[in-house]
Amino acid sequence: NHKEGCDKLGFSYQRLNNYRKAKKYYKIACNKGSMSGCYNLAMLYYDGLGVRHSYEMANTLFEKICDNREGLGCLQLGIAYKEGLGVIQNQDKAKMYFEKGCSLSNNESCNFLDEYQGDMREDLQNDLNEAQEIPDSLDLQEKKDLQDMRQ
Repeated sequence: NHKEGCDKLGFSYQRLNNYRKAKKYYKIACNKGSMSGCYNLAMLYYDGLGVRHSYEMANTLFEKICDNREGLGCLQLGIAYKEGLGVIQNQDKAKMYFEKGCSLSNNESCNFLDEYQGDMREDLQNDLNEAQEIPDSLDLQEKKDLQDMRQ
């Protein structure tokens, strides 16, 4: 298959540290529909190897990969939104991409999703604990009324 051959050729050039030729062949593979070629090209941009470092270009390629139902692209977009890499940091979008990656069987996306759900449980418990405390600003009668309502 032509697209797989180009991706493999790009990988061979990358192993030889010839990133410009790696980019050329990854780009051909990506344009022909190889999500592996797109991912490898994205990582060149992400790391700035043989190309100008650009999280934005990497994220565009990760989005293409995710849209093609490859969980690894969704994972990378989730990380980008979680950390604010080339995009405005947005935890809701990060969670959305981790959910999509997890649904596409990307285990690392599931691990990030578990972290979000754990953080949400911790935040909820903290809010409940705060709600249980009686504010000092209340007078004696208000404190008694608040205690009575909680029983």
